[in-house]
Amino acid sequence: MNNKFLIIYGLIILLVFGFLLSLNSKKPINPFDTSPISIPNGQPTPLPTTLPTTPPTQAPFQITKLTIIDTQIGTGTPAASGNAITVNYTGMFTDGKVFDTSLGKQPLQVQIGVGKVIAGWDQGILGMRVGGKRRLIIPPDLAYGETGVPNAILPNTSLVFDIELLDVRISPNE
Repeated sequence: MNNKFLIIYGLIILLVFGFLLSLNSKKPINPFDTSPISIPNGQPTPLPTTLPTTPPTQAPFQITKLTIIDTQIGTGTPAASGNAITVNYTGMFTDGKVFDTSLGKQPLQVQIGVGKVIAGWDQGILGMRVGGKRRLIIPPDLAYGETGVPNAILPNTSLVFDIELLDVRISPNE
């Protein structure tokens, strides 16, 4: 009985050992080998000679509503429609590429809620308090819409703005 088990175990070990040797018997790939290789089933597929000249008109996903994310809640005066505000901002595409910023320049002074900026700003800054920081994720219809901005922002592009509210004046003339 013991001899049968020894024979079976021996055969199993030989089979496993033979299998492992057959896996290792393939010629190793030399990364420095520059000899030609054969391509089965004909020639390689040629690469296109021209690249597309127009960028895609839409992101892989479409933002459909204004999203407001307060990253720091301010404690000062809240912005209301008709107020003159002073902000620092950074404008980005949804991939994070910056297209405009006031950082390192003069902060922007503008009247809010009266159509002097894109609708996403008019809606997204209302209620924000001085000292606050806010991220606005703006769909195309509240940004530059179907026209875009020539040589800067494609039509139907969603935008992201990081905004810091520095000052609010009740009337634009204050």
